[in-house]
Amino acid sequence: MNSNKILKNLKSLTLKALTTIRSKSVLKKLRFYEILFEMNSQGIIRNKREIFYLDVPIFGKQEVVDSLIKETCKELKEIPFGLNITNTLKGIYFGEVEFVLIKDDRVILNDPLLKPQILNSLPFQPRTILIPDMNQV
Repeated sequence: MNSNKILKNLKSLTLKALTTIRSKSVLKKLRFYEILFEMNSQGIIRNKREIFYLDVPIFGKQEVVDSLIKETCKELKEIPFGLNITNTLKGIYFGEVEFVLIKDDRVILNDPLLKPQILNSLPFQPRTILIPDMNQV
């Protein structure tokens, strides 16, 4: 679905929500639509967690954003990536890693805190890998 169609559909969903006001749940939905509208009109890509942190007092829990994403995708017959939403990446790395962004477009980085948005593959040659116990992280 192209960006203009998504924006038109988001406007329609916003008007629909305004006509069926149900207090806080409608407020959450409207704030979510506002964020989606901004993302799609400006070409911004965010992950689920970033969307949640844009307005923690309104959303309250990550599950609320997850539910809104699922519901909106179902209504628009669209996948999250079509709405400029990516999955939340977890973990960090240390050392040199080569990112393959698009076929032969490669970026080699040494920043241990960088979390790339979209990767096709992640080749690296570790000499040692440390996997800490989940309770120690």
